[in-house]
Amino acid sequence: MEEILDRLAELWSLVEGVWQASAFGIDLGRLLVALLVFAIFWLFRGLFARLTLGAFQRLADRTKTRLDDKILGALSGPVGLVPVIIGAFFALQLLALQEPFDWIALGLIRSLIAFTIFWGFYRLVGPVAQILPSLGFRASETLLGRLSRVVRAVFVFIGGATILALWGIEVGPLLAGLGLLGVAVALGAQALFKNLIAGMLIIAE
Repeated sequence: MEEILDRLAELWSLVEGVWQASAFGIDLGRLLVALLVFAIFWLFRGLFARLTLGAFQRLADRTKTRLDDKILGALSGPVGLVPVIIGAFFALQLLALQEPFDWIALGLIRSLIAFTIFWGFYRLVGPVAQILPSLGFRASETLLGRLSRVVRAVFVFIGGATILALWGIEVGPLLAGLGLLGVAVALGAQALFKNLIAGMLIIAE
């Protein structure tokens, strides 16, 4: 009997050793708790979006315009990412990462925040473009569609540049390189760009 108890104690010490084993300075217990916290916030992201936007939706239902409804619908995706960001932040705080992993984790959180902000702007372009004619902006649907795509592309570019800057990547040299490439392409396709500009002017008129 004594031998069996000794074997069980030895087995338990092995279990404790595995439980406390660390990878990248993180023990298994903290890792599981951090994953649980992140999973909880991830599962409740839809509920959070409905509760957050639901209060504004009740106010929007009282108005005659449908613009506010479209804006709330467009923001449902970005708002749903807010709990994911919060969950990731608390999970990484529980992990208490060491250098250089804490810098990478902070960069991921900041990148998620920037992505959520610019995704919201990207989604708002559609509803805003639909309300422009009622504000006196006279333009064809084709021109409005092109303008919407241009504005979306601008938000994508600024968002991408912001995320790159958060990781310490200089955007200026990249733009300079792309500018030189653009000049080379433009010199080789002058006729194509002339026709393209002429077509855009005709559409604008």
